Amino acid sequence: MQRDSATVIPQGMEVALVEALRSSAADHKTFVENMNEGILLVCLGQSGTVKGTLGKLGGEAERENVKDAILKADSDLLSERLNRTLVKWLVEWNFPGAVPPRVYRVFDDEDLDAHVARDKTISEMGYKPTLKYITDKYGGEWEERQQAEPPAENLTQSGPGAPSPQPSPNNGRGSFAEGEHEDPTPIDPMTEQMIDETTPEWMGMMDRVKIMVDQAESLEQLRDNLLASYGDLEIGQLTEIMAMGFAAAELAGRFDVNEGS
Repeated sequence: MQRDSATVIPQGMEVALVEALRSSAADHKTFVENMNEGILLVCLGQSGTVKGTLGKLGGEAERENVKDAILKADSDLLSERLNRTLVKWLVEWNFPGAVPPRVYRVFDDEDLDAHVARDKTISEMGYKPTLKYITDKYGGEWEERQQAEPPAENLTQSGPGAPSPQPSPNNGRGSFAEGEHEDPTPIDPMTEQMIDETTPEWMGMMDRVKIMVDQAESLEQLRDNLLASYGDLEIGQLTEIMAMGFAAAELAGRFDVNEGS
């Protein structure tokens, strides 16, 4: 209806002015978005490329796997179709009786670094892959590495013909690597002399203790025997030797101080 115009209607009908409450633009926009998302799902298998969150952990790898799966599926479908029709027909026409070749798409080589990391982890767990697995997975020619045998001089000799161990030249005193090459001090000769002179006395005392250990029937009896025999130990000569050594060391120290001053 327009201004300054008239409309003729049949008698008994009613005419009402209806106002448009919604715009059709929103409906069209939603329709286009839904169609685009459907096209993305059909072509790419996922809509994360456009609607996904950027930087999401694992999102890129997931989308890449979906894309590769679709490509391989399409490639297998096309290759199988060609092998059953066109390839077979051409071979039978040009080379009767020949075996038709297999036509297929070659994709990029798989990432061997991931397999190496996985095989290394499995090896650290205690499992060993077979030579056939290594050859099939990584190709080439492989041989198992032989274990190196230890040198003969490092093997421990045993048996009746083995040489007996030689006693230590320092009368049983422990030797330390950090002290073998140190410069001797003036007190070292006195220390060596005291050790040499007191060794027989200590050995005699240790022999008595060893007899008590062999005769004791329990730890309590050994403890009681040691305490009872403590006052009977002959330490007179040992005390005399140690007193002489301490006196000599004190005199040597006084002499060094006087010479230095």
